[in-house]
Amino acid sequence: MSGSGTGGPDAAVRPWEIGLESVDFTFVHVHEGHDAAFNTWYENDHFYSGGVLGPGVLAGRRWYCSRALRESRYTGSRALFPQPELGTNLATYFFTHGGGAAFKHWVEPQLDIMWKTGRMFAERTIMNLSLYNFRRALAYVGASTVPPHVALDHPFPGLVVTLCSGAWPGGRTGAPPRGSLTLAFERKPAYLPLKMPDLSPFDPVTLLLTFMPRPPKPDVARIGAIARAVAKLAGAEPLWASGFLPVVPGSTRHLAELR
Repeated sequence: MSGSGTGGPDAAVRPWEIGLESVDFTFVHVHEGHDAAFNTWYENDHFYSGGVLGPGVLAGRRWYCSRALRESRYTGSRALFPQPELGTNLATYFFTHGGGAAFKHWVEPQLDIMWKTGRMFAERTIMNLSLYNFRRALAYVGASTVPPHVALDHPFPGLVVTLCSGAWPGGRTGAPPRGSLTLAFERKPAYLPLKMPDLSPFDPVTLLLTFMPRPPKPDVARIGAIARAVAKLAGAEPLWASGFLPVVPGSTRHLAELR
């Protein structure tokens, strides 16, 4: 494939191999009183300039965790986060094959420029910003047939995030919700030098994204049941789980649910 116009052959566009390689999981807690400003910044700038405009990005989607959902989180026997109730906003970016490395190479100087030009947002605490490699879609009765690489584009109305470590400790569980899709990822070492809780003592950390056919309810027993069900299928111990709802682009209605 060759370039055109003044770009010449060196301006060729890379023909990416399409498939789900990894996910950038960006989970932050916006400081109280700054929700509207964060939403404006992320929607109109950072979601693009620090995310979906990067090379190898298949798709991106933004999520929020209402106060009711934060109060309904599941926590296991070991504390993954020092303050497990924190974390208001989540962005997930899928990368195609080779995209994770290409994105890392692109985003480091990109972020440096944005810090120097005042295009970053200080009023937030980073809970976890990591790259996780895709392992598999979990198989269970009634699982959605949506292909993994289009899960962020499919209009799932909710998400349950489960972070796991180690081996499944045993015990009975129910089944994941019918119509849901659960993708399993494994954490890679942090790829950006950021201040955030250190998850390395729990490595290998398994990230389970359960895309829901209905919005998750703020019910700690239900969130815990989903976390245990999918963790058992992944063979790992669930340490933390939370429901999330999609941010609707161009809308600010979700801001009223955050506090």
